[in-house]
Amino acid sequence: MRTTEIFEAVAFPNANEVLVRRRAARGGMTVLARIPRPDGSPAPLHEAMITALGHSRWQPVSPVFPLPRDEHAAAASGVKVEVRSRYEHPATPPAAIVPLTEDHREALTDEAVRFYTHIDEPTCGLDDYSTAAAGSLIWDARLLPIRFTGHRDRSGDLVRAHTVADTGLWTPAADRATDLDNHALTARVMWQLICELSD
Repeated sequence: MRTTEIFEAVAFPNANEVLVRRRAARGGMTVLARIPRPDGSPAPLHEAMITALGHSRWQPVSPVFPLPRDEHAAAASGVKVEVRSRYEHPATPPAAIVPLTEDHREALTDEAVRFYTHIDEPTCGLDDYSTAAAGSLIWDARLLPIRFTGHRDRSGDLVRAHTVADTGLWTPAADRATDLDNHALTARVMWQLICELSD
């Protein structure tokens, strides 16, 4: 199994550069690049991340998504992406990331409503539990937040569920085959994973 690590791109107040760093799975932080930016311009965090990845041995395995405020401390803003070494399994082409959309989110809400109706529980407010952002989908019913990402390779599609580890980082917890173009099927798969991981 390949090792998944985290790349972060952060911008600090009054700084004329974006700092790109690698957070290792076992802890520790390594600065990988300092990307200049013009004074007073918004931090091009996504562009800095792509630039740094393009000059590294790492490839993304998740969408780029916002870095929570408590993870970037004094930084003005930040984004992060999960990465793997592009050289660990050269014979296996990397899986493409397939963004999960608002259509996936609505289908997941519909699936949750069907389940809650079946067990005779209130369904109002279920729409507020899911959020589609930066290509991933987060389900947070105030119990166990789960982030879903979509992936496609020559074997087919899969949806990956991530939970928050003790380190505070999203960590892959389970994969399940699906057809990402079929929103209803993917929603059923995600709901099964929510039920299993929430037990």
